[in-house]
Amino acid sequence: MFRPLVVAAAVVALAFPGAGSAQTVLEGSVGVIGIQMPLTQAGVQVDALPPGPYRLSIVDRTAGHSFHLVGPGVDEGTGIAFSSPTPVVWDVDFTHARYNWFCDVHPLAMYGTVTVGNFLVVEREGVGTITSSPAGIACFPFCESAFPAGGTVDLVATAPPGYRFKGWLEGPCTGDGPCTVDVQGTVFLRARFEQAPSTEPPPPPPPPPPPASETAPARITEARVVRRNGKRVLVVRLAVRRDADARVLLRSGQRVYARKRVELLPGRRVVRLAVPRSVAPGPYGLHVRLAEFLNDATYTLKKTVRVPRPR
Repeated sequence: MFRPLVVAAAVVALAFPGAGSAQTVLEGSVGVIGIQMPLTQAGVQVDALPPGPYRLSIVDRTAGHSFHLVGPGVDEGTGIAFSSPTPVVWDVDFTHARYNWFCDVHPLAMYGTVTVGNFLVVEREGVGTITSSPAGIACFPFCESAFPAGGTVDLVATAPPGYRFKGWLEGPCTGDGPCTVDVQGTVFLRARFEQAPSTEPPPPPPPPPPPASETAPARITEARVVRRNGKRVLVVRLAVRRDADARVLLRSGQRVYARKRVELLPGRRVVRLAVPRSVAPGPYGLHVRLAEFLNDATYTLKKTVRVPRPR
């Protein structure tokens, strides 16, 4: 599946060694924005290969991009500034592991991956651990391991206190007990942990916090819109208990029509905001956001005010 993501072009052919052996071809062509690069054999995408020696023929047609192949024992690249219609040939040995190829400039847009040999991938959901015997799997949210000897691998799921193992959701294992996997090629499993139901009654909810008007460093004593010299002015009177920084907003929904920032000192304080002529008459929200200097506590006082028609 191709998606245009960067301006470049790369073609790689992976040939099995030996006379007359079939070729597995990986083709990538790049348009205006870039691509993902699948590995295909006779037009069918290949996600796994047997281990062994391979010959890779790389064509990098665009300077400024690269084709970079990495994995155990392999680190080959065409170089970002390199471009040539002539193929670059790499002879590599693939072992039991995962190999990735990508453009060094756009590794999240141009990339591909293949697993070689016997490979086990486990994806964990929730809180818990997955371990294997023989060793190799020790799961965080996602883990994987190669098992060169093949054969079977035993997996055990362990839940910490307060959680339980829900079960194997995807792959060759079922139920919620230990799992034995025959690792031949690439095997994928998914396991889920969940919080165990509590046997104790839930604690009572905490008491609601006191209203902001009681704990805030200031409170609104009066707020109204008056007319002065043909203009509308919002007058906000505050009783200030403690020093605070205040932002006074006249708003409706998410839209703010007027705002003012002031520093408040203890006592009776008045803040005045000019109401724009574009504000239609009707009810509006007054928000006074207070921040204390010493403890970084914040509060929001709210009140509804009615804006009259302009004269």
